[in-house]
Amino acid sequence: VLCGLPSRSCPLMAVIYSGLIPISVLSGDDQCGWTRLAGALPVSRKQVVLCKYALGGACTLASVLVALAVEGIAAGATGSPWGGDALLSGAIFLCIGLVMQSVSMPLMFKFGAEKGRMWLIVALAAAGGALGGLGTVAPQSAGWTDQSLLLLVALAAPLSLALSAWLSIKIFTAKDL
Repeated sequence: VLCGLPSRSCPLMAVIYSGLIPISVLSGDDQCGWTRLAGALPVSRKQVVLCKYALGGACTLASVLVALAVEGIAAGATGSPWGGDALLSGAIFLCIGLVMQSVSMPLMFKFGAEKGRMWLIVALAAAGGALGGLGTVAPQSAGWTDQSLLLLVALAAPLSLALSAWLSIKIFTAKDL
C-alpha cells in the first residue's frame, strides 16, 4: 500500500517495513520454539541465518520493485517523465533497506527478537545521528559530489550486509539452542 502512494517518502517507509519482516519471523521462531527445532533439522546454522538474510533481501527488493512499477504506471497515466530520478531513488532505498537489515540481524540473533528490537532502536538512532552529522560536515569539507556519495552508499550496503551475515553466523553458531 505504501509503495503506491504519491510521495517520495512512502516507498522508503515500505522498504523500511519490509526490512522488519525477518525480525518478525525471528520473533515468531522464538515464540514457537522453532529455533530449538532448527538444531535437529538437516540444515546447518549458517543456512538458517542466511535464509533470514535472503528473506529480508527479497522483501526489500520486492518493495522497491513494486514502488518503481507503481511510479512508472502513474507517470505513464499522467504523461509525466519517468526514469533516472526514480531509478536512483529506488537504488538508494534498496541500499538503505539492506544497511538497516545489516544493523538489525546480528542484534536479533544475539539478544533475541524482543530485546534485540530495543537495541535496534538505539543502534539506528546512533547510526542516523552519525550519518546526519557526516552528511552535513563531510561533503563540504571534503569536496564530495553527489556521485561520490552515491558510490559510497552503494558500496556500504553489500559490504555491511556481508559483515553482518558473517557476524550473525558466528553468533548463532555459538548460541546454545
